Amino acid sequence: MESNEPAPRLLVADNDPSILARCVEMLGVYFEVQTASSGVEAIHKLARMDSLAGVICDLDIEPGPDGSVVMSMARGLHASAFRLMVTTRHDTAVLPDAVRSTAHLWMSKPLRCQCVLDALLLGWSDDRPSLTEASQ
Repeated sequence: MESNEPAPRLLVADNDPSILARCVEMLGVYFEVQTASSGVEAIHKLARMDSLAGVICDLDIEPGPDGSVVMSMARGLHASAFRLMVTTRHDTAVLPDAVRSTAHLWMSKPLRCQCVLDALLLGWSDDRPSLTEASQ
């Protein structure tokens, strides 16, 4: 990204190192990507960041607080940041109410680069949706 402006900052939180590496690879072209491999690390990073454009977090991240706690913290500290929850769960009925109240969008794994980019771009649009599943 060539510009005098700093790239928008994303935090990606997942306990799977391959997912973190893939997100850095696919999103690092457009964003400054920071990663966290646990809920505890994600919360510490959120507390230290002065600006944040978006958060991508695994609902079932471990050890430590789960994704709904991380998203709640993100909402409290960075209210304007777009929050994308990812999960291996494919049924919206099993999503806890905490996820519904803290994430803007959720997406099932495996992640597809274009779907993630589309979701992030949608997150910055004026007509941001309530919690829905991103189409894949």
